[in-house]
Amino acid sequence: MTVTAWWRQFRAREGNGMPQTNGHAWQGWAPMAHASATLTLPSTDAHLCFTAAVTVQARWRGSEPAPETLIDIAREGITRRAETVSRQRSLTESQRVHAELNTVLLDWGQVGSTPVESRGHCTSVQADPHLVEAVAGREQAAAREQAASWRVTERVRHTDQLCGLLLDPLRATATWFLDNPDKPGDLVGVARQFQQLRGLLEAEKREETVGGLLDEFLVGSDPAVRVWLAGVARKVFEQYGRQDLAARLGNVEELRADDRTDS
Repeated sequence: MTVTAWWRQFRAREGNGMPQTNGHAWQGWAPMAHASATLTLPSTDAHLCFTAAVTVQARWRGSEPAPETLIDIAREGITRRAETVSRQRSLTESQRVHAELNTVLLDWGQVGSTPVESRGHCTSVQADPHLVEAVAGREQAAAREQAASWRVTERVRHTDQLCGLLLDPLRATATWFLDNPDKPGDLVGVARQFQQLRGLLEAEKREETVGGLLDEFLVGSDPAVRVWLAGVARKVFEQYGRQDLAARLGNVEELRADDRTDS
């Protein structure tokens, strides 16, 4: 008996032409379909999108005949799964998105509450080169600004440490000796110099003011914090009729914006 003849005999057995399996008529292999699709997937910036070429596979698990919209339902399921990946990536990470899509879409997954299952294979992920260049520039600028902020913060911290030492001759002398352990004979002279220096600095030390504290707070602060504080100050000036100060504040903001543009 040939394989073809055996197969026909197998399908023609009892159960309305279907073989019996545990008392239930076998329904045959699950209907499947596949199609190519082009998906528009959002990046971390929702209005900037990737374009992904994907092969969609659909499988019907229902008891009724598969609907004509089988592949459309499967494509919707693939799109939802793909978006969970793309939303976590910048537009500059097309290759990373490509690899992660093939990982996420590898297995069959049910589409919502439907009897449809889908899986896919991503063949390419692309993005507009001009937008990628713009996003890369923005990321580089943000990285430079963050690095500059760290440098300013470190300099302020180091300056505060030095201020504390200069006003504390004992600690200043001990710190000097740690760096110069081979010069114990100079300790007395160094201690006297630090004592004299403290006297000079304390005489010149200015009283704390609100403006001085705000200036110190703004050094190295995030630009968004400075913009927010400037807005608060403007409202206060205008509320108490000091339009002149509000205008001067606007001039200061414009100068800072010009400095950032030039840099």
